[in-house]
Amino acid sequence: MEKLHILQLTEETLSKFTTCFKNNGSPKKQENVEWQFFDNPTSKCYVNIAFDHEENRTAAIYAVSTLKFKIGNLVVEGAQSLDTITDIDYRGKGLFIKLAKQVYKEGKEDGLNLIYGFPNGNSIHGFERKLEWEVLDPLPFLIRPLRSKFFTKK
Repeated sequence: MEKLHILQLTEETLSKFTTCFKNNGSPKKQENVEWQFFDNPTSKCYVNIAFDHEENRTAAIYAVSTLKFKIGNLVVEGAQSLDTITDIDYRGKGLFIKLAKQVYKEGKEDGLNLIYGFPNGNSIHGFERKLEWEVLDPLPFLIRPLRSKFFTKK
């Protein structure tokens, strides 16, 4: 862990972000990443990158994309947890938890009020047990198809 440095997502570190996802089978388009984290409704970016300078390689990323919520008559800033990854060669070292806690601390200090997410089977236990997330299961989920032929063809 001592050889890893925590970097923030910036225009200069953007390639470290996209390369990690590409190398782990989940490529991201640069313009989508820029929109998500630089051009979001709050213009705030909370993305931490654990970078191994010795190997010149991104070890892990934890990211939240900010947005505004309306709770009653109050509009507050919050975020969605997404685009979290640990490179295959760095798994099992606690990077996911370390990066997440740092992002939460930075967000809280900056006025974020809540973070929500849809964790996959690999990460839900970390969110629940180590990051103290409240799991809502089953999640009340509504959908309104705008093009019914899309769903009937499936």
